[in-house]
Amino acid sequence: MKSLKVIVFSLAFFLFLSVNTSAQISIDGNFTDWADVPALATDAAGDGNGSCDFTALYVTDDANYVYIRVSLAPGSDVSAAGKTINLFVSVDPDNEPAAISGLSYGWWSNGYDFFSQIYPDNWDFFKHVGANTWWSWAATGTPGIMAWNAGHNDVEVRLPKAELNNPDIAGFSSQGKIAVYVQASDYSDEITSSGAHGGFIYTFKPVQTNGVINITMIPEGYYSTEKGVLSAPDTLRAYLASAIAPDFVAVDSSDLIIDSVTFTGSATFTHASTGAYYLYVAGRAVVQTWSANEITYTSGAAGSYDFTTAASQAYGSNMVKKGTKWCLYSGDVDQSKFVDNNDLLRIDNDAFNFVHQYTVTDLDGTKYVDNNDLLICDNNAFNFVGSKNPRTGTRSKNIVLPTDTK
Repeated sequence: MKSLKVIVFSLAFFLFLSVNTSAQISIDGNFTDWADVPALATDAAGDGNGSCDFTALYVTDDANYVYIRVSLAPGSDVSAAGKTINLFVSVDPDNEPAAISGLSYGWWSNGYDFFSQIYPDNWDFFKHVGANTWWSWAATGTPGIMAWNAGHNDVEVRLPKAELNNPDIAGFSSQGKIAVYVQASDYSDEITSSGAHGGFIYTFKPVQTNGVINITMIPEGYYSTEKGVLSAPDTLRAYLASAIAPDFVAVDSSDLIIDSVTFTGSATFTHASTGAYYLYVAGRAVVQTWSANEITYTSGAAGSYDFTTAASQAYGSNMVKKGTKWCLYSGDVDQSKFVDNNDLLRIDNDAFNFVHQYTVTDLDGTKYVDNNDLLICDNNAFNFVGSKNPRTGTRSKNIVLPTDTK
């Protein structure tokens, strides 16, 4: 298909398009938010004419935009020289008539789909609307979002993906990547991959979407074997922990409310990527409890995990059976991962002071701290109940998290 030409800095960039998650770049002339973005391409200082001497090209993206930064050598000043930077972009380099390394550029040729000139105070953004014809460009109508530093030797621009994905070109198809080429308006310098106006490929980041795990679990103290329900809904926190030994670091977490009848709550994870993780739950005086094995979490999908069906659902079978249900141990008031005298002292103190409210020392969910809570804690402390997890044990095989059909 035809060219992609964009941006007013006479610079030509060859960029490849692919889908992404979060760049968090502000177009404000402050480049500290680019610190973690590696250069897509570099160019030796001193090979330009001094006023437009390129040194580096950076590209990143998020779900909605592509961000491009062009850096020039110290002492360069585009505003003083009356220059512009020309930016060229191809959105489907695989379909171009020439190899990517030799993709032709310019309004007299073909290959790039968008063209932009970056001026000291504004920029133009055009799309190619012809087929292999020279000046077949039309304004996109996209507002010019760009910013320079004070010395006019570092510039950042923002391109909307909605525009890049919909050029008026026959046979267009997004390939999840773009090609970018940068050039000085007086042809004195360029950032090129081939010496023949070849661009550099950038692949978009994968789109990150939230995933949900519906977790079924029962806090020991809250469960009534007579009624078969919890005394009240309870709030806990679920974690996804890396399956990489020896630290198994938590990478994402979510609060969830456990329903008093279904014993199920929904944990929404916003940061974890698809992969193998341990699932563990903690909070509200329950002992931290891990899944028996790694689970396969899928970003953007819903799954479920049930701790209540068997002791083997927890790592080290670390649960207690009440009636027909397996429950998370209660009594770890201070969340030290052990039930001990410190927890007993806190419960005893609140019982002595007749505390009656929703509190961590109310292990049975009656909103009164009393002897019943002390008995639960004392029993688990006597039996040296504490968390069991893969940091101190052996891992077993990975299991696939079942897809939730509800």
